[in-house]
Amino acid sequence: MDDATVGSSALAERLGLALASRDVDGFAALLSEDVTWGDESLPRRCLSRRDVISTLERALARGVTGRLTGVRRGSRGLLCEFDVDEPSGSTPEGHRRLFHVYVVHDDLITEIQSGGDAKWAAAAAGVTL
Repeated sequence: MDDATVGSSALAERLGLALASRDVDGFAALLSEDVTWGDESLPRRCLSRRDVISTLERALARGVTGRLTGVRRGSRGLLCEFDVDEPSGSTPEGHRRLFHVYVVHDDLITEIQSGGDAKWAAAAAGVTL
């Protein structure tokens, strides 16, 4: 496993702690300045650390709550699984499982990929289920 690509165990632990405690500053410290999240088809695609943090802060401000249920290192990235509750009136609304894959270089997250299913997320992160 190439730690320069997937991140160190320490990064995975720091990421898990920041996400579990909803520590926005702690999470921001793990992101590269030019981190991206999403693709061209998304209206709120993130192209920087500031964009990602603003997106996270907006979600928290509208009452999104969640629980980190796992962080796993794979051959292509870190896989995080969340149980998320969206407030009434949100799209989507209610409870759902959410997966993020964090691509890492030089122990900083350079790309965030989102997906709704465990099989996709495991393949994207290079995790064997």
